[in-house]
Amino acid sequence: MQRSVVTERRRLLRNKKLNLADEERQLLMEARMRYPFVSRSELERGLRRMRAVAKLNADSWINPRPTRIIAVAKR
Repeated sequence: MQRSVVTERRRLLRNKKLNLADEERQLLMEARMRYPFVSRSELERGLRRMRAVAKLNADSWINPRPTRIIAVAKR
């Protein structure tokens, strides 16, 4: 008996609407935990840029990050 493997791949866009307060909180937490070498002034510059982009895009500030789904089944 020969078995076959069936795979399916799909690429989806996340398109999550971003909230500035949540994104700032997440960035600050990640910077402290994962990037202790980033200076406070560098982090502040990044936050200013992020705020400017959020303000510019107001109602349409989304994260289009692609997500890939791979499903495999033996038959």
